[in-house]
Amino acid sequence: MQSNPFTAKTPWIIIGQFLALAIVSILIGVFFGVVITLAFKHMRFLTANATMETFLMAAMGLLTYFTTIGIYILGVEMSGIISLLVYAIICGHYNWYNLSPQGKSTTGVSYEFLGKGCEAAVYSYVGLALYTAIPGYWSFELIGWMTAIIVVGRFIGVLFTFYAFRICFRKESIRLN
Repeated sequence: MQSNPFTAKTPWIIIGQFLALAIVSILIGVFFGVVITLAFKHMRFLTANATMETFLMAAMGLLTYFTTIGIYILGVEMSGIISLLVYAIICGHYNWYNLSPQGKSTTGVSYEFLGKGCEAAVYSYVGLALYTAIPGYWSFELIGWMTAIIVVGRFIGVLFTFYAFRICFRKESIRLN
């Protein structure tokens, strides 16, 4: 699209590609979430081992992701992140009740550990990349002004919201401490 000139059809093409990406990615996530949920519900031998339950859920999540990024519609690669998010929501809402008690504990701890580890890795990478990308371009005056603007904006936002709700609902006051 970048080499094509902007015409009246361009916004409609972008909207169509966005809708195709969103709908197909969501449908793939729903499909794999329902498949794994029904598998755990009707094939009770899968819940005999907590490690196997955790592995199967992770493997199906990877299959969801890789299936989604391998699909091209209208020249657009589908979003594996959207499908994985929908898959996780389906599993968390419906498949949780099909797991054994040990499987619930194991999957909960395992995925919480993986999530915290990945979050720490991303923040570490972003922090290190920031220091290497802009080594000496710090403006402490800008940092001070931005901090002051954020604090004042937050203060005004909280007071405005409180008093707007006070007008509509209750008659309580707010103390500054």
